[in-house]
Amino acid sequence: MDNTFTSILPTIIANFEQQGLVTRTFRRLDLSRQLLVIDAILEESAQRGPAEMNIKHIAARAEVSIGSLYQYFNNKEGLLNFTIALTVQQTVSAFNEFLPYLDQLSFKEAYSIYLSTGLEWGQQEQQFVRMFAKAAYQNDPQLQERVVKPIAASMLNIMRMMVKNGQEKAEIRQELDPDLLARLLHGISIILADPILLPYLNDYFQIIDEDREHNEPLNLVMEILQRGIFVHHDKDEQTS
Repeated sequence: MDNTFTSILPTIIANFEQQGLVTRTFRRLDLSRQLLVIDAILEESAQRGPAEMNIKHIAARAEVSIGSLYQYFNNKEGLLNFTIALTVQQTVSAFNEFLPYLDQLSFKEAYSIYLSTGLEWGQQEQQFVRMFAKAAYQNDPQLQERVVKPIAASMLNIMRMMVKNGQEKAEIRQELDPDLLARLLHGISIILADPILLPYLNDYFQIIDEDREHNEPLNLVMEILQRGIFVHHDKDEQTS
């Protein structure tokens, strides 16, 4: 866990207690003990999938008794609800931190920063990423509704805002359907990022080549976008 997460954890846990996602017993634990339990939950969830978490394994990882876990979360369903809520909140919050800067950036800048900062966060918070991946790439209807759709909706919303700003600033061609374009760019972003964050996916996507830098696919995508969706002014035509 990074320092930012650690600093806001007391607030998160207090809010979760009010929502019934954790007990007062868990809130009163030392921060280091809370982090150890959360780390164990996320690691187990990342390995087995949220719906298949094993209480015994979590207790062993966290160095607590099974009874203690039930004192913290009441039951296995409570532990699952906590895991889902924490993953969705932290992932959506990470994306939403980008929102205040959108109006200040060109589309090119925003899209590049969106991908680079998303990758940076994902590499720092691998447990959240791996947990989300288990939900996204497994056919579990409950997890699709409770984990995948809220996070994906947040990502798509940011892409829609970037496209909207790009068209308002006359950077992106007005005749292009903004919703469809946002959806396509959302999909491209996943193709670019997921094989880096989850290397096993590259066996399928084949995006990353060991002989190339990781930023080369992004650079090529930006060149394709330059030629395909951006407005070309007379000056640009003369210099191209």
